[in-house]
Amino acid sequence: MKSLGADKVIDYTKEDFINDDERFDIIFDAVGKISYAKSKKALKTKGKYVSVKSSGHGYVIGQVFFALWVLPLGVLIYKSGFIPKVFGILFVIETIFGLLSVIVHFLVPNGSIETILLIPGTIAELLFMLWLLIWGVNESKLLVQKN
Repeated sequence: MKSLGADKVIDYTKEDFINDDERFDIIFDAVGKISYAKSKKALKTKGKYVSVKSSGHGYVIGQVFFALWVLPLGVLIYKSGFIPKVFGILFVIETIFGLLSVIVHFLVPNGSIETILLIPGTIAELLFMLWLLIWGVNESKLLVQKN
């Protein structure tokens, strides 16, 4: 860390820097073990806290990309003709509710609301999986190109 320009490197397992009188301009938590709430009293007035830990938000952020993938999938299924249109509609609904759950996660941190918002997506995915396993794609509607 000193090679990156740090004036002082503290091993949190050996030093209790939080209860010392020294205040810091920046606390960089490289392992995600010290929370902002604990570090706050060791910071100067305009000090900054940076952590590599995403505080459990990584999965939720990944959900944005999954939802954005499900949207074109839903549109393609809807237009395909060989998979029932209802699945395309369900996937578009899944996209909307999935993105809403991400917004709720950050604006109103409430796990219950997030879970409820993810129910339509879960239903869409399970129904589509079961439909594929039981009935499958209607091959007679596939356009086959011969070279």
